[in-house]
Order: sequence, then C-alpha cells, then structure tokens
Amino acid sequence: MLRTAFILMIIFAFSVSVSWAQPAEFAYSSSGSSYIFSSRIQFGGVPAQTGDWIGAFDFDYNCAGAAQVIYNGTFGIALTALNVYAKDGFGGGEIDCTPGCEPFTLIYWRMADGLFYQVPNASSPVSIPYVDGNNDGFIDGYSTFQAILSGVTLNFNGPPTSVLPVELLYFTGRAKDSEVTLQWATATELDNSHFEVERSADGREYEFIGKVQGAGTHQGLLEYDFTDDQPHLGLNYYRLRQVDFDGAFEYSNVVAIEVEGKAGGGISVFPNPASNQVEVGLPAQLLDQALDITIRDLSGKIVLRHRQPAGQRIAQLPLEGIPSGYYTVNVQAGSRLLTEKLIVE
Repeated sequence: MLRTAFILMIIFAFSVSVSWAQPAEFAYSSSGSSYIFSSRIQFGGVPAQTGDWIGAFDFDYNCAGAAQVIYNGTFGIALTALNVYAKDGFGGGEIDCTPGCEPFTLIYWRMADGLFYQVPNASSPVSIPYVDGNNDGFIDGYSTFQAILSGVTLNFNGPPTSVLPVELLYFTGRAKDSEVTLQWATATELDNSHFEVERSADGREYEFIGKVQGAGTHQGLLEYDFTDDQPHLGLNYYRLRQVDFDGAFEYSNVVAIEVEGKAGGGISVFPNPASNQVEVGLPAQLLDQALDITIRDLSGKIVLRHRQPAGQRIAQLPLEGIPSGYYTVNVQAGSRLLTEKLIVE
C-alpha cells in the first residue's frame, strides 16, 4: 500500500502542473460515490505519454470516469488515477449486469494518433462491486475512494477500437407461411451505415439477400426487421453484417430457422415463380428410397429429369435453358406420383 500511495502522489503532483485537452468522448458526470482506478499504462510495451487519456466505460458504453496519463521520466513509467462513478445509461439506477458487480471497460486514447484502444487482457473489463443495501436490484452507490486496481500495468495495443460501438441487444427470427421474419435491436450505434442480411443453406457459405439502413450515431433502443420471402426449404442460417460509414464491419451471431414443406405428405416447390434454380421439398415418408423427379411442360414433354438419392430431403433442380412458362414438377415413388405446379420466369 505504501508503494501504491507513493505512485498516486506522483500522479497527482504532475497533474497539478500538466493539463492536456480531454477527448470529447471521455466526458462524464460525477456522482456521490466512486472507486479509484490506478495503474501503470503502456502502449505496445512502451510507457504511454503525458497527454494520453484513460476512460472507464460502463456496460451501456457511457463514460463513468476519465483521467490523463502522466509520464515520469525519473522512474521511466506512465501512470494514471481516476475516479469511476456510479452511472446508468438507461436511467432509474438499474443495475447493468448480474447482481453484485458492474463491468467497466477501460479505453485508452493515444494523443499521437488520436485513436482509441482497448487493453487486450483479463484486466478489462473490470468488475466493480456496488452497494445494494435493501436488495431491490438498484444501485445504492459505491464505497467512496476505494482502489480497485493498483500496482499493475495495463498494456494497450492495436487494432483501434470505438468508444461507442454498435451494441446489438438481440438477433432472432421465425418462419411463417413460407417466409422468414428476422428481428434485431441495438442499444447504441456509432457511425452505423447499414446492416447487410446474409443467408446460408449450410452454415458455411453465405449470400447477401438484403440491406437495412442504420441510424448513424444514436443512443437508445432501436428495433429493426427484415423479411426473407424466398428462404430455402429446411434449415436456413442467417447473420447480420454491420457496416460503418468508413467501411469497417463486424458480424452478428448466427440464427438457424427451419422452413417446413407442405403438410399432408405432398411436395413443396421453392421459390415459385423461379428463374435459375428451384428446390423441391420431399415428404419424410419417401426418404427411404431413391426418387425420380421430372419437370414437364403443359404438353407433357419432359424438360428436365433428376434422380434423387435416398435420405435427401431437398432436391435442387437447375432451370438454365428452360423457357419461361408454366410447368409441373413430378416426383415418382414406385406407383405413387406427386405433382406440383411451377412457374419459370
């Protein structure tokens, strides 16, 4: 503790004589209770410089405290100490994590390049105990001026990060009447240009199927939705590609949605109308045998023949070279014939 106290004395002594512009993103409001964060600061293994800043951001990415870094040439170290205040971005004092703690992410602003960085180790996020005296799930406050980190070194490095990323609250979907509706919501957005919706039939290769505009920079709940009116039969895998104005992007979690074929033992044709390819959904009771599938024009002429192996529920039929018009898809299973209309565009 003596060593920690000595370090803090050096920091405060330098802070009196040195003052550098605080990044606008590190603006915060103080409150009646706080914890002190103190640490040695490095960037890429080298002591940080006077004029750099450290900010603590809560679960909602609101700044809850910040202080500049002071480099001491005598000891060859860079130090900081800042108060981390109780704060809740949604108002009302609700706790932003599981009972007993609140996570804070430490962000470093480097004056040399004007970029933000996050420490890439287990020291961030830090969890700060709070007081909930009556156990009502609301923060009563933090014990004043207690050190949560001291005598440690935090080494920041690239790649740069954002102090207000697009925070995705959820991404879900459901199938209804041969369509899939996707829904998602964000809590915060920074420079969010748009979302690209991607779909995959196997969970590996994805294709772009639509775009939804983002809100740019926004704090607070925003809800989005997108309808896929031509999903594959069977499992469909969906993900979001969130794209910033500068072209940076990141992917969401993947959701898997099952699209069922027709009830009653019939076949399903998807999409319909179709142009390049059509998928034929086969009833489960026929999957124990190989099947002959044909496409016929209205005169009964076969324009495509396909042999479907046993055990495969979805038959994918190419339509290249087939003129636009009305056709029938026919599945022969022994003496049983199943038929469905098809329009080729």
